[in-house]
Amino acid sequence: MSSFDPQGAVNNVNPSLSTQMNSFPLAEPGTSLSSNITNADAEKRARKIESDRRWREKKEEKRRENEERLVEVTKQMNDLREVNARLVKEVVEAKIKQLDVEQELGYFKEEVSRLNSKLSEKLVANPEATNVAEEEKKLAK
Repeated sequence: MSSFDPQGAVNNVNPSLSTQMNSFPLAEPGTSLSSNITNADAEKRARKIESDRRWREKKEEKRRENEERLVEVTKQMNDLREVNARLVKEVVEAKIKQLDVEQELGYFKEEVSRLNSKLSEKLVANPEATNVAEEEKKLAK
């Protein structure tokens, strides 16, 4: 008989009863029962082998797909790096051109200022020129 502890766990078990509960019925070799067990074991092994084969094929297919994706993504990354490098180069060239234009604009502003000063001096020196300049301003309005 079994005795139980307060939590309900079995403390003592009859060994012959335990063996009967955990084992399959034994078949005598050469009987139809032993053939069925052997066939069932063989079928189970065959299913396991087939399952393992399919799993390996699926794993290999996934590996190939990942490898192809990696090649594709690597190519895209290289293309993007080239585009980025070209854009950076174009930005640098545009900034240099902008600085050149700004510098040239500064020179033109200085030249306009210098020419305006000369013109002002000439207008002050020649009163008739002042009248012509005033008339042109009136006509422009």
